[in-house]
Amino acid sequence: MLSQQQNNIHWLEDETAPSLDQKQSVTSASSWRGWSLWLRILGVVIAFVAGFALMFLQTPDEASWNVLLLLMILVGGVSAVLLRSWWSLLMVPVALNLGHALSESFQYGFDTFVPSLVFGVVVLLIVLVEIGVLIGTPIGMLIEQRRRH
Repeated sequence: MLSQQQNNIHWLEDETAPSLDQKQSVTSASSWRGWSLWLRILGVVIAFVAGFALMFLQTPDEASWNVLLLLMILVGGVSAVLLRSWWSLLMVPVALNLGHALSESFQYGFDTFVPSLVFGVVVLLIVLVEIGVLIGTPIGMLIEQRRRH
């Protein structure tokens, strides 16, 4: 059933579609939307790869531990900016933990996969990733909001 507003629409018979020269090009906002899904997937992949690489890092001294801790905050922030959602509070640490568990399984055998999933990465690293996520998520949401306008 048509509403009263739609009943008043009259189409002229001699109207034609605009020619190809008159059509507008694709705006930057629509190209941003096209990349949006891929950027979100990249945010999860970055966290997974960081967790995978975590097992292979050798940290013999205090200076390299400090770099590792800052790197975990950076990974959380970058992943959250790419995800642009509060779901990144859950997805980034889980992806990091899965990557770490998988790399541990490759290094020590697949019988260690389940225990490494249960115990996870060191709690401190998860907390640092969450701090990065808490910093990066609002930044990503702000970027997405500015892209829409």
